[in-house]
Amino acid sequence: MLIGAGEMCELAAKHFINTGVRGVMVTNRTFERALKLAEEFDGKAVNYEDLFDQLHKADIILSSPVRPTSSSSQRISKTSFAAAS
Repeated sequence: MLIGAGEMCELAAKHFINTGVRGVMVTNRTFERALKLAEEFDGKAVNYEDLFDQLHKADIILSSPVRPTSSSSQRISKTSFAAAS
């Protein structure tokens, strides 16, 4: 799961795909940007509002939003750790 659709997530997606990762999910506050990046890597765009409902499906979570907030980062961490338990 890539959270953000900027340069860092694009570079990460390229690396993931080159090392055999499949089924990349991308979310972004602007769905069109998530869709563009997901399509580039044959992945799936996820509505930002559905992020926390989809985290449990991800083996790897990379969060690189332009404007991160500590509350969203903490919630992502708590949700992903809870799903892994």
